[in-house]
Amino acid sequence: MENSDFFKESGYLLTDLIETDCWGDIYRAHHVPLDRDVFLRAFEPAISDVPGAWELMLAELQAWARIDHPGVLQVLDWGQGPGRCFATMQPSDGEPLSRLLSEQSGVEGAEDIFKDIVAPVEAARAWGVLHLGLGPTNIWVSAERKVQVSDYGFWYAAREFPGLVGKSIVFPAPEQLSQSRASAASDVFTLAVIYIALRHGLEAARQAAFGGDLPADVDSYARLALSRALHPQPLARYRCAGDFAGALGLMTVEVPHDYRDCPLCRLKQELQLEESNGDRPGVSMRPSMADKGDAPADNFVQQEDAAQWARYVWVAIVVLATLAAVIWWMALR
Repeated sequence: MENSDFFKESGYLLTDLIETDCWGDIYRAHHVPLDRDVFLRAFEPAISDVPGAWELMLAELQAWARIDHPGVLQVLDWGQGPGRCFATMQPSDGEPLSRLLSEQSGVEGAEDIFKDIVAPVEAARAWGVLHLGLGPTNIWVSAERKVQVSDYGFWYAAREFPGLVGKSIVFPAPEQLSQSRASAASDVFTLAVIYIALRHGLEAARQAAFGGDLPADVDSYARLALSRALHPQPLARYRCAGDFAGALGLMTVEVPHDYRDCPLCRLKQELQLEESNGDRPGVSMRPSMADKGDAPADNFVQQEDAAQWARYVWVAIVVLATLAAVIWWMALR
């Protein structure tokens, strides 16, 4: 077991190796200064050695840390040293999904587990954070089938630095393999593979992930949903994990339907609006009178003023016509 001086100097004692995957090793560790147990992910040394790689990974860690959901393991700390870098997170009561999956058969309670995987993925999407690396080593399942998810956003570092990771990501979407633009539909593809692994085993999941046939015992309703979720073109898939789970007939937690409505995205839109209007503190966003006629808001004001004058004119015409009619009637008498 690795227990380098760097980790000790950072205040962590590694106690147990839990899992190894493409990003490095996951340990149980004890944080001595605060006397608490944590999970410590020791990243591949290349992440620390390649210029710019750790900075990108750190940006993803900070985005992950903003997600507040019981199904998301919270990031607690991170650090970098010569040839080493790490992140710590709250410990899970469960074990990696990799220990439950088998090659030839599914997992008991597969649909309940899947629903609880979708919930934190959708919650993160509502905050504008995609996972893009879901797999058996970052989904944690307890004995009571409570599910938690970790390792959000690491794929971005792998895309920018293809030689960064020691092993390939387990269930990537086709666009991720080609290092193209990923989206929420990329997580839909991966979730479809995980669903098959939970219901039918890893062998069937790998076959489906690479364009093979779905298991023969998949009913027609689920077959239709899985076929769409596994489509090689992202735009042909379900837009998000919640839509996919709904197509399977599974209930999920209610979250904002479109991640463009997330708080971070709204903030970006507001900043863009301020920039486009040249807004500064203490200065009204409404254009000055000198700019009147150039801004859509003032065009609307001008139209409203014209409509008001038109109403006045019509009222005057009606009054004058009525008065003329009365005078004419009186004259005839």
